[in-house]
Amino acid sequence: SDVLIENYKHGTMERWGLGYEGVLREENPGLIYASITGFGSTGPYAQLPGYDTVMEAMGGLMSITGEPEGEPVM
Repeated sequence: SDVLIENYKHGTMERWGLGYEGVLREENPGLIYASITGFGSTGPYAQLPGYDTVMEAMGGLMSITGEPEGEPVM
């Protein structure tokens, strides 16, 4: 493959032995490696998953859903 796109939490591919700096670059030095994460690879939230419900909650969307006096509803 010439292009690899992964969408796991930061560090998952490395734990599996499939990080770019390891086996993959050695196997294919021209590999285009794209990593898509919810919060990037550095910073305080880098290890958090980027699920839809997490983004809705952090963005405040859940505060306007559901019944007026009830719990938020997705």
